Amino acid sequence: MKIFPYPEGRRLRRIAGLLLLCLLPACQQLSDSFEETRNPRPGQPVRPEPRQSTTSTHRGSHSSSTVSISTQSTTTTTGTEAVSKNIFETSAAGWDSIQAKLYALPGLKGKKLFFYQGFYVYDFQGGIISISLQDPDNREHIDAYVYRKGEWQREAPVKITGNIPVAELLMPLDEVRFRTISRIWAKAQEKSATIEDAERVTHIYFNFVKRVRLKEWYLSIRSPRHDYYLEFDVQGNLKKVR
Repeated sequence: MKIFPYPEGRRLRRIAGLLLLCLLPACQQLSDSFEETRNPRPGQPVRPEPRQSTTSTHRGSHSSSTVSISTQSTTTTTGTEAVSKNIFETSAAGWDSIQAKLYALPGLKGKKLFFYQGFYVYDFQGGIISISLQDPDNREHIDAYVYRKGEWQREAPVKITGNIPVAELLMPLDEVRFRTISRIWAKAQEKSATIEDAERVTHIYFNFVKRVRLKEWYLSIRSPRHDYYLEFDVQGNLKKVR
């Protein structure tokens, strides 16, 4: 075994220490991103109060966007059909209509769209969908879009921070069909029926991180005695209950 003289050994240890300090933030960032994406924390339902407003904030490890939500009860429409109070009960055709409306927005129509890190559907006041899309004309920019009251709106820029390349968190939108939510919701209802005092499912997520090969739908069912986490593949097939 080769023994370095004391000055040389000390220099090598210092270099190794510096390299470790440089790598730790990136490793921790990827670990934090994976954990938060794999196990998101759903927002709590807000009790409606007429003529007031509340704010729902969605934060990932690399981006954040704030959505202002009116608390007045509304009935919305998608295409030719009405959305029920529970957005998850929307028909497959209704989900197709919602997704088609997103593709038809000014600046997005006719272009290849990529979503950033994931998106979620929130059953509140007729339903909310929050998704961040790459600007097809400036691929360094990510913008937040929100669906509520039957319409899509561009909300605000998404601030990108950290060392993980944006490309690691971008997935083509046409590889995910919103109509899959109908299938996932049906399976969630089946599972809820077997759980005593199961709480209402309020969020369904789609998560994506290329580096760790994470590409799945995800939801949680909570109860007084146990919480269950259901993971589905892109097509809505149940992969795991934990």
